[in-house]
Amino acid sequence: MKFELEEISPTEKKINVEIPHEEVEKILSKKYKELRKRVKIKGFRPGKAPRFMLERFYGPQVNQETVQELLEINIPKILEESEIEPLVELEYDFEEIDFKGQKPLKFSAIAEVKPEITIEDYRGIPLKKEVIEVTDREVEEKLQELRENNAYLETVEEPPPVKEGDFVVIDFDTMIDGEKKDDLSAVDFTLEVGKAQIHADFDSQLLGMKVGETRSVKIQYSPETPNKELAGKEVEFKVTLEEVKQKVLPELDDEFARDLGDFSSLEEIKEKIREELLKMKESRSENMLREQLFNALLERTSFELPRRLVEREMALMVEQFKKQLEARGLTLPDIHSSEDALKEQYRPEAERRTKLALILGKIAELEGISGDGTGSGAATEKVIEKLIEWAEVTEVPEGTLEEELKKEAEEKEINAAETKAEAADASEDESSVSDETKENGEPKNTDETGE
Repeated sequence: MKFELEEISPTEKKINVEIPHEEVEKILSKKYKELRKRVKIKGFRPGKAPRFMLERFYGPQVNQETVQELLEINIPKILEESEIEPLVELEYDFEEIDFKGQKPLKFSAIAEVKPEITIEDYRGIPLKKEVIEVTDREVEEKLQELRENNAYLETVEEPPPVKEGDFVVIDFDTMIDGEKKDDLSAVDFTLEVGKAQIHADFDSQLLGMKVGETRSVKIQYSPETPNKELAGKEVEFKVTLEEVKQKVLPELDDEFARDLGDFSSLEEIKEKIREELLKMKESRSENMLREQLFNALLERTSFELPRRLVEREMALMVEQFKKQLEARGLTLPDIHSSEDALKEQYRPEAERRTKLALILGKIAELEGISGDGTGSGAATEKVIEKLIEWAEVTEVPEGTLEEELKKEAEEKEINAAETKAEAADASEDESSVSDETKENGEPKNTDETGE
């Protein structure tokens, strides 16, 4: 077996391989010997079919199996000898898979490898951390939310005409093209007027209704409506108002605490709320600290990203999004999108994640932190913890950092858009010059003086 290496880019190496026919024939003979024992060919006794007959019926299959076994034998040896550690599976390109006429097996393989990464000054990175506290006001706000969540509705006797904010109980028949749709109709349906549970125009046409009144409500749905039965249709709802209800909030006392379970007093609930708020704020603060760290690392390093590693990350992001859509009963065509469009949309974030993973993996390698060197798993967490430990952290008032990070992100987006526009303009200018050269045989002189 012979091979030679060719560097395509800082992240790709091409391996040209030639396996002599003798080695190929050794595997082929073994495969056909095994096959002869298993198959039956008309006109021949079991196990006695000649090889040329087996080749006629099973040649392509045996060739593929032989190639696979040759790869399994030789590729690990090549990678070890050339000290190549592929980041993803190899890409193979075979000249020809035809073993007649004493031909060797020739092919090439593209190995994607980690680029050379130089990281300077990753110790002592300046970071800002918010000083966290939970105020009594925040506790009271959460307590009121809890109270709202445990409110109940009671019927209003002799209610005034419906107004925004009322809770109403309605029956409605849904008519599309003059036909009643039972699956889109309802009885004793409760909604809060103004919340657009069905449609904003539906709520506005309920205003002023009285109990017992029936009213025709018409809505023109847009073609983009997810429900295909409603999309682009004018729909009529025959609505009858059955009841008007009002929200009743429970008293904030010890009985309210006991009704929630696991609490004996209102003070216990407040203490629990304070603990949960503190955990939430600490988590947010930690996330902002990490975000600053990641941004600093990304800004301090520049290297070519492995193409297929980025593509793999994009594919993972697309699959995650498709699962989220599936949980909502939707598909990509339902939202007028495609996998290719999503991949391009996710490309910047996929590149960011890939670059960050490689940087963290490199630091793990430099610091002797155990892991596989690609920035994954426990090693990544250890590296992040160490980098924060080594950082120069300055405390700032709560609420100031989030706005700073948001502003920085917006500025980066603007700069990225400007860079992209400049690149497009440069490409267009280059194209124009090229066209003029083709037309005239030489570049056009743009100096009007002719000098």
